[in-house]
Amino acid sequence: MELSQYIFPIYSGGTIVGQGFVADGYFITAAHVVKDFPDSFAVLNGKRFELSKEESAFIGEGDIDHDPQMMDVVLYPFDEIDSPLHISDYVPQKGETFESHCMHEVMDVNSLNPHFKITMEPAVSTGHEEGNYFYCRCKRFKGSSGSPLLKGNEVVGILHGGDDNGLCAFIKDSVILKKIICFT
Repeated sequence: MELSQYIFPIYSGGTIVGQGFVADGYFITAAHVVKDFPDSFAVLNGKRFELSKEESAFIGEGDIDHDPQMMDVVLYPFDEIDSPLHISDYVPQKGETFESHCMHEVMDVNSLNPHFKITMEPAVSTGHEEGNYFYCRCKRFKGSSGSPLLKGNEVVGILHGGDDNGLCAFIKDSVILKKIICFT
């Protein structure tokens, strides 16, 4: 099963500014993507899904540098795609490797036109946690905020961001799972 078909780019104008995915009846992404780009949208089932205009079930704050208890996540009810992805309460262990599905630009040398594709990059847990976040060493691409960190078809984290040295912060899905349970 190709899980990347359940991961979608988020656009602002003609630029990819983040990613989102469908899991457990929700379209999920990083809250800072929606807040930083109020005109952002995704194309789901061939329809434009305008994130700032859709009714969210939950929208958190995105600035973990000031408070790691904040939740950089937004949940939109969305049951039009039957996704095999599920939010997990799995706690990553130090040294464990996961799959980070990131969108990045690829240059077609024949036409000199860039296009985007989702690739799987390995992400290794550092074992460090801070508030609602944990950290992994992984390759990150600009515009990957909101992408899922997977163990099989279980989403164990959502990319908040990273630095130039390969250290990435992911929101713990156990925190998100608690929010989802509140709505059901």
